[in-house]
Amino acid sequence: NSNMERVDTENLKNNTLADLEKVIIKKTGMHLRYQFQEGNSVMSCKIFFAEQFDAFRKTCGCEENFIQSLSRCVKWDSSGGKSGSAFLKTLDDRFVIKELSHAELDAFIKIAPSYFEYMGQAMFHDLPTALAKIFGFYQIQIKNSVSGKSFKMDVIIMENLFYDKKTSRIFDLKGSMRNRHVEQTGKENEVLLDENMVEYIYESPIFVREYDKKLLRASLWNDTLFLAKMNV
Repeated sequence: NSNMERVDTENLKNNTLADLEKVIIKKTGMHLRYQFQEGNSVMSCKIFFAEQFDAFRKTCGCEENFIQSLSRCVKWDSSGGKSGSAFLKTLDDRFVIKELSHAELDAFIKIAPSYFEYMGQAMFHDLPTALAKIFGFYQIQIKNSVSGKSFKMDVIIMENLFYDKKTSRIFDLKGSMRNRHVEQTGKENEVLLDENMVEYIYESPIFVREYDKKLLRASLWNDTLFLAKMNV
C-alpha cells in the first residue's frame, strides 16, 4: 500500500510539473488589469504574462509568500549600476524590484515568450543557465481625478541573488579590462569590477571544482547564445 501511495504521489507531482511546464512555454501571453478607487485616486495594476509568471513562481516555490514579501519594500540605492533606474528591495531580502524604461519595456514584451521557453528548458530539462529569474512584470498607475495628476511605473520583480547568502566580496564582471577598476573603500556590499578581480585572484587564486567550472562555462555559453539570438 505504501509503495502504491508513493507511486501515486510521484505521478501526481510529475503531472503537476508537466502542467506547469505547458503553461510556462505557452506562446501567447494574457495581460490582466486590476483597477480600484481610493478617495480621489484611481489605481490600476497591469499584470503582463499573468499565467506564465504564476506557473513560473509555483515551479520555483515562491508563490505562497510573494504578495506578502512585496507588501513591504524599501528604496534601494544599489551601488554599481549605471543605468539610473530606480530599485526597490523587499524587506525580507527575497526580491529586487527594478524600474524599466520604455525601451526596456518594449524589449521585454518581445522576448518574454522566448525567455519563458528558455527557463522552462533550465527548470524541467536540466539546461545549465546563470540567468537571473524574473518573477513578475507589472505596470502600476495612479491617477488623481481632481488634480488630474498621474503617476506611472513599469517594473520587473527579480530574485535577489544575495538572499540568505553571506558574501565577502561582490564583483560586477563584464569580461572587459577597459575602465573596469574602482578604488576599494572597504564599505559593506561595495561592488568591485573586472580589474579588481584580476588583482585579487593574482594574490589569492580561487579554486573551483572541475564539475563546477564545466557547469559555469556551459551556463555562460548557453546564456550568451540565447541573449545574442534575442539581440540583447
